[in-house]
Amino acid sequence: KGARLNATFCFLDESGYSERPVVRRTWGKRGTTPIVRSTGSWKNISAIGILATDADMKTVRALCTFTRGSVRKEDTARTLAHLARHVKEPIALFWDGLAQHRARLVRAFLEKHRRRFVMVERFPAYAPELNPQEYLWASSKTKDFAGDVPEGSPDLLRRARKSIRRIQRSPDVLRGALRA
Repeated sequence: KGARLNATFCFLDESGYSERPVVRRTWGKRGTTPIVRSTGSWKNISAIGILATDADMKTVRALCTFTRGSVRKEDTARTLAHLARHVKEPIALFWDGLAQHRARLVRAFLEKHRRRFVMVERFPAYAPELNPQEYLWASSKTKDFAGDVPEGSPDLLRRARKSIRRIQRSPDVLRGALRA
C-alpha cells in the first residue's frame, strides 16, 4: 500500500543515553582487571530516531531529535513535525505501542496532517527486532559509547549527536539496518 501511494517509509523509535558507561570488552594489562570510572549518575537524555526510506531503498536517511529526561507526548509531536518538514512525500509511519504515541495530542497532530501521514501502523508487542531503528541504536551504543564515560550531561549530548551524525553519513549502515 505504501509503495502504491509513493510513500516514504519511516520507522520511529525512542532510546535513551545515560551517563553510566556501556560495558564491553576492553584492553588492559595482563592479570589486571580494567576499571572504568563513572560518576554513578543516572542522568540521561532521550532520543527519538526515524529511519526513512523509499520503497526500493535507493534513498535512505536517518533523523533524530533529543530531549533531556524521558520522552513525553510533546516530544513525539515535535518529532513528527520535524519529520513532516524534512520528508516532502506522503509518509507511512511505523512505530511501537508506546503510550505517548496514543496520546490525544499526538493523535490530533496526525489527524490534522492526515494527508501527509497516509499510513500509521504499529509494530506487534514484544517484537523490537522488526523495527530497523533498533539496529541503529545498537550501532550507536556498542560502537561509540562502549567503555567511555561522559563528563556530564553536555558531554553526553555532544557524544550522542556525534554518534548519530556518524550513522547518518553511513548509507551502508542504514541499509544494513533495513535488511536486518
